[in-house]
Order: sequence, then C-alpha cells, then structure tokens
Amino acid sequence: AMRIRLLLAEIAAVVMVLLPIFSFSGALGGGLARLGAAGIRTTQTSTRSFLSMRKIPVGAVSSEKGNASSPPSPPWKRVNAPVYSVSTKDPQRKGNMNIATYVSAASLARAPESKKYYSVALFKDTRTHENVRRDNRLLLQLLNTGHAELVEILGRQSAKDIDKISKLGEIGEEIAWKDGFPYLSSSTAVCDLHNCGWIDAGDHELGKETPHTRAKTTQRR
Repeated sequence: AMRIRLLLAEIAAVVMVLLPIFSFSGALGGGLARLGAAGIRTTQTSTRSFLSMRKIPVGAVSSEKGNASSPPSPPWKRVNAPVYSVSTKDPQRKGNMNIATYVSAASLARAPESKKYYSVALFKDTRTHENVRRDNRLLLQLLNTGHAELVEILGRQSAKDIDKISKLGEIGEEIAWKDGFPYLSSSTAVCDLHNCGWIDAGDHELGKETPHTRAKTTQRR
C-alpha cells in the first residue's frame, strides 16, 4: 500500500510539473496561430516545435497594408544618421550655420604622416555653399539631441532671409568664435576643416575636407 501511495505521489508531482508547460505551449500556439492569420511568419505550434523554436529572421514580418513584392524604401530614407552643422562666414565676417547630414569620414589615417579626410555634401546655391567655395574652410559641428529645436532655424530657413546667429542668441544659445567662424558652445564636437577638392553631385556638391586642427570635444549636459 505504501509503494502505491509513493507511486501515485510521484505521478502527481510529474503532472504538476508538466501541466503548466503544456498549458503555456498551448497558449503560445494559439498566439502564434493568431499572428500567422495576421500575416506574420511563425513557426509550428506544437510542443516539440516550441521547444526547438528559432528566432524569426529580420525582414520576416510583413505589414497587413504592405505588399511583399513591393520594393523597400531607399536607404537615405531609413538611415538614422548623425546630424551636423556647417559653420561659415561671409566676406563681412558675418557668421552662418546650416544643417548637414550628408557627412562622412572618408579615410582611416593610420600612418602618422597621413591626413584624415571627410566628405561633406553641400546644397548648391546656398549661403553655406558660397562661403565654403570662396574661403575653402568651414567648421564642422556634431550636434546632439539637445539641439533638436535648432533644426527649424539652421535647416529650414535661409541665411539670405534671416540672420541665423542673431536668432540663436535670441533663444539663449551660447555662441563661441574661432577665426571669425561661429560655433555652438554646446556642440558635441567641432572640427576645423580645409577644403581640398570638389565633386559635382547634382543638387549638391561634395567637398573633400581635411582637418588642420584637432577636433574639440565637449558634451552637452
């Protein structure tokens, strides 16, 4: 009789362990079935496939409104790129800044004698483009999330219509100066660049820039 009771107790213990597993597997299977009905790729819903489930590959999820055969968006609409501001000055030493995202490091400069190069694409027929074309020099500023409200002034308005540096002062931005070039004191980094070549890029012109001073790094709090 004691052996029977121990055997029954062991069976009950096994059932108590397995029941939640099968219940969870069933609930998961139902959930996966609903996801499959909604157009999302899933694995099999059996307990065995649940135990050997793999991660769903990137790109396996499709939109209910989308078409699997439709082409993906172009990369320039999807990349979360750093945001920069190019600082220049007019012949009257009047400063100006813009918003630039078509900016990239273009060399490693591993050897001590080699130079670091950047590519900076500038919109044609803008004050920034005119100034860099004339002076062959610019300050490249790396912005951060604290500068989000400045995009309206620096990127969506023209220096031919407003004085951007005065506008920045009116909203409390601290402006520093280097050789007549203004820059934001709160910039994450600032690099003094010299232009050494141009490539036509349609509505932009791609400048080949090299720093002739080290980047100044500060962090906005």
